[in-house]
Amino acid sequence: MTTRPDSLRHWEYFVAVAEEGSVTGAAERLGLTQSPVSQGLKRLESNLGLDLIRRSATGATLTEAGRSLLPQARILVRDATELQSMAHAIADAGAEVRVGLAPSVPPGIAFDLTSALRDVGRVSVHTAEVSQLVTRVGEGRLDCAVIEDPAPTGELSRGQLHEVPRLLAGPAEKPATWAALRGHTLLDNTAAVSPAAAGRLADAFFTIGLHPETELWPDRTVLAARLGAGGAMVLLTPDQLGGLPAFPMPAAFHLRLRCVVPPQRGGAVGKRDLRDVVDRALRRSLGRLGETG
Repeated sequence: MTTRPDSLRHWEYFVAVAEEGSVTGAAERLGLTQSPVSQGLKRLESNLGLDLIRRSATGATLTEAGRSLLPQARILVRDATELQSMAHAIADAGAEVRVGLAPSVPPGIAFDLTSALRDVGRVSVHTAEVSQLVTRVGEGRLDCAVIEDPAPTGELSRGQLHEVPRLLAGPAEKPATWAALRGHTLLDNTAAVSPAAAGRLADAFFTIGLHPETELWPDRTVLAARLGAGGAMVLLTPDQLGGLPAFPMPAAFHLRLRCVVPPQRGGAVGKRDLRDVVDRALRRSLGRLGETG
């Protein structure tokens, strides 16, 4: 029998005794011994200040108060049983995991991550720029988010830093010197996702002697056409290349991803720590990219 709060359990004992006509019959029906049923019934009567059952050698009969309360007690026990069944059905269906993803999260990593989160519960995915994702996690509207680092995260709990190698697409081959890329436009949406990450990227180009003008790209078709026309370049992760010619860039140009979760519970959904689940999924996904890259 499922454990229930004492008051509700005692009402269940009362209904069983009333319907079975004896403590022995009620105990058998409930799968208990006589002692807890008898003691529970006495505690209920003591709390109410009423006698509900007259006990005798031949069984148990209802007092006037017992007869008056029995119909409502049956409704109470029935409704509690239905409520418990509904709760179990919801639990069996799994908790909803609300995950936020920055638009810069590569498609292969997004797939691997959400696939892993399905082991925790039903997954709903939300995309937004990094500051909005951080706000939504802090307000409890998201259970976790994968953002581009660096970014201000306030009091949120932060997961491990994961670096995704990037390649430079556009030039037909790696130039002998970086100076050969002067005048190329950088097709890049980082500033729209995370200004802090865009600043880090600008610093990385500065270290190789470049300060490219940037231009947003709306979709893959425009990106490919713009690269084909010449004079443009873009940083892509291995699973974003789609056949475009490219060459690896130094570690300073890696895409940096990090999980953030609410500070109070460490991002727990049910008994699972989402920060741990996300970090393990990101490590596996990066390992897979390394094998196929």
